[in-house]
Amino acid sequence: MMHSPNTLFQLVGDPVESRGKIEPPVMSAAEQTRLSWARPVRSAEELPKAYRPFIDALPTEGAFPYAMITPTFAGFLRRETEKLVCSVGDHLYVVEKVKGELNTTSYAFEDIHYLEVGAVLLSAWLQIRGRADDGISAVTRLKFNAVSERLFTPFIGKIRGAADYPSAIDRETELKKFDSADMLTFKFKNYARRSILPGAHINAVVSQPEIHKTVVKVLGHAFQRTIAMSHVLILTDRELIIVHDDQDSPKWRDDTRYGGVWNYVPLNKIAAVDLTEQATGLLALTVQLPPNDHVDVLFLLDRRAELERFVLQLKSCLPNP
Repeated sequence: MMHSPNTLFQLVGDPVESRGKIEPPVMSAAEQTRLSWARPVRSAEELPKAYRPFIDALPTEGAFPYAMITPTFAGFLRRETEKLVCSVGDHLYVVEKVKGELNTTSYAFEDIHYLEVGAVLLSAWLQIRGRADDGISAVTRLKFNAVSERLFTPFIGKIRGAADYPSAIDRETELKKFDSADMLTFKFKNYARRSILPGAHINAVVSQPEIHKTVVKVLGHAFQRTIAMSHVLILTDRELIIVHDDQDSPKWRDDTRYGGVWNYVPLNKIAAVDLTEQATGLLALTVQLPPNDHVDVLFLLDRRAELERFVLQLKSCLPNP
């Protein structure tokens, strides 16, 4: 039986006729991947029309702001919708289309008290927590393909106050402090180095390997549940930095997990620090943030001495210890 060439091969981008209906063009794998990339917007002409009223109302003094559009990700439990992100002066704006209307969340950079930056394989995200301009505590999550992660560096730098750091401190001298610290693995050492801003002074480091709990034993085999991921805490003169594995990240053959998560907490936003022993036999470091937010980090009891020293140094660095 002879087949027409058009029966076996279809050019990508051409509509496909099936039973009298025109089907949408088939997208290549590369085109589908690019849909997950965040994309920069450099002018009003590149901006989708739905966002133009918001941009027109911004006090930009004629200059188009640094802006990015994050993609839509379908999902049942965690669906991410398209968002416009831009910074103007000392403010960060996040605009989302909700039921045909624009929902805007704006933060003064100084009112952001927590930043999470995550990257596992091709999945990357930012989580921002702070007090929005309407006075209400807000949480914003931005998800995108890790290929476009570098495009968010200007936002991350402004949130962390990178421009305000002095240039007199020698960066390589500071980073050498990690050589004598327990960084768990070479991966964590590199991740720790990556987290330090030029001009930052490193005061202390404490680490904790992955914590497991035996759930049941069957025929001599113990089945365990992960209680806490491997993590390293770094105290600088301005930030508490927590670098840890992601619970959903796969493992290499040597049990090292792919990717990582960086949490940045400004010291001037920490209201209190508590170290308590739990009934489960673990130590819990709790960092209280405004107004009712907090970060909890777990440690095994054998880390008590170094953790207590770390907490003392942390408290001594707070604006109001």
